[in-house]
Amino acid sequence: MKLTIYGLISGVVIGCSGAPDGGRDGFGEPTTSEPPPPGATPAPGTPDPMPPATTPPPAGTAPVPPDPGPPGGPPPDPPPPDVFPPPQAVGCVSDVSAGFRTYTCGDLTHNVEVPPECLDSACGLVIDIHGATMSGTQEDSNMGMRELGRQFGYIVLQSNAVGGMWRAGIDDNNIHLFALDLAEAFHVDDKRIHVTGFSQGGYMAWRFVCAHSEWLASAAPGAAGAGDSLVGPVCFSNGQVPTRQIPLLQLQGTQDALVKHHTAIVQRDAVIMAMGLTEFGIVAGDASYRRTRYVNGQGATFEFLEHDYASDASFLGVAIVGHCYPGSVDHVPGPGQLMGYGCKGQNSFHWGREVMQFFVAHPKP
Repeated sequence: MKLTIYGLISGVVIGCSGAPDGGRDGFGEPTTSEPPPPGATPAPGTPDPMPPATTPPPAGTAPVPPDPGPPGGPPPDPPPPDVFPPPQAVGCVSDVSAGFRTYTCGDLTHNVEVPPECLDSACGLVIDIHGATMSGTQEDSNMGMRELGRQFGYIVLQSNAVGGMWRAGIDDNNIHLFALDLAEAFHVDDKRIHVTGFSQGGYMAWRFVCAHSEWLASAAPGAAGAGDSLVGPVCFSNGQVPTRQIPLLQLQGTQDALVKHHTAIVQRDAVIMAMGLTEFGIVAGDASYRRTRYVNGQGATFEFLEHDYASDASFLGVAIVGHCYPGSVDHVPGPGQLMGYGCKGQNSFHWGREVMQFFVAHPKP
């Protein structure tokens, strides 16, 4: 038997490095044992015998195919990401490229600005309606809505009245039908459709609120008060109320000589009563303007923005004074323009930007 000295602790300790001859270890115990007979229970502490080796299949036997995995095979590849559908011509909307163009539909023409991003993603839609004697181009000169649409991802529609004057009810329907085609053609985000207008266009915007509240996200009528014999009834008068409460922003000049300030107060109070609103407080303002917010428990919002600015322009010999666009620099009449519509002097806000910011902040839920 081969011996090895493992160490020295108060003497020499001798141990074995291997089994001795005869199949016994250094302590006289067998180094191996016979396997237990089949069915026998191993003695406590005895390790389990090694599993039998795999027996190869007999010659000529077909190999066992690999496990195919779960029924049905491997899972399919994930679907490709959603692809935004390209714009398509609908009705009078025959050109579906990006940029500015004018469409003709019936006896109206419609100026439309389509930002490039709206060809491959869903943009909003702003309907911006000009006042009497104006055009869509003049409306944009005062609102700057086309540029704002490019900044914030909105297609902008600015229609042109025949002879510069809207036909109440008739042109409302014409503009709405064209806007429906425009929204379908460019796959507009249906939670971001809004309307604004000034003066005669503001009255149409009020009518849109009652006629299309389920379609609109929010609205911003400007320089348009309660209805009268000249402009006809508007929303929130004569028992008319929208079927759905939408956020509203109303603009009015305190010195407006064409749409008197008191008619805007009548309209403001009618909105407050119909929607069950209470005053939240003044949310912006200075010595020249005040913006007051009204709310209710259902989350509705109405903001009344009144200003003290004025213009020195005249309409048919009548000074318009406060019937003007705050922040606009449209002071000198251009070709085919009756007068300049911008408020003079230092203005604390730009009406077009206020409208766009309100629309961005108030999509449909």
